[in-house]
Amino acid sequence: MSDGSMTFDDFSSSKNRQQRITRVAVGAGILLTLLLAYKLIRMEDKGGLPPGALATVESLQGKLLIKRGAQIKTYEPGFMVMAGDAFQTIGDSMAVISYLDDDTRITLGTGATLLFNGSEGGKRTNLSGGTATFEVSQQPEGQPMVLASYNAEAIVHLAGTIEQKYSGLATYFTVKSGQLEVRRYSDGRITRVDAGQSHTCWPEDMGVIKFNPDGLE
Repeated sequence: MSDGSMTFDDFSSSKNRQQRITRVAVGAGILLTLLLAYKLIRMEDKGGLPPGALATVESLQGKLLIKRGAQIKTYEPGFMVMAGDAFQTIGDSMAVISYLDDDTRITLGTGATLLFNGSEGGKRTNLSGGTATFEVSQQPEGQPMVLASYNAEAIVHLAGTIEQKYSGLATYFTVKSGQLEVRRYSDGRITRVDAGQSHTCWPEDMGVIKFNPDGLE
């Protein structure tokens, strides 16, 4: 009987110890989870992006004019690009703008004016002056990047590096790598431009303008 009693006591004691260990482990797990959640919240508060942010100004040499609605914004390092923002390099300046969702980058050359549209359905920009170079990553199916101007637009079908220039009359595309499909607004004519090729899109009808970016003055 005494041996049976001792065995039962040992079993009970062991079971109690296991329960205590389990409670301590559960408590420690809950505490660790709370600490991690708090840390993540603090990180989000510190580094969270504003709603609707599309890109950021990676670097600037010279001067950059930024128009947001009726306001003129001042450039600061890490400036966030929102849908509807228009950028103009002043004088002999260069700005590099990087998208937040992939490695697509845009370099604005001297006297370039570029408008960013929303990213719904794909990336879209409108160049109304100067030269811009686009380093485009492969985009999701059905959400291509579109490079527009006053008289034409180009859909980027294959990722690569494309130079776009708008002179006031014509739109010029130079495909260093990748592939474009250019559509002229005046008559809807479509031209494929492959790597190593250039294409100049002259409007036949200057009265047909499909895009008015409310350009900068």
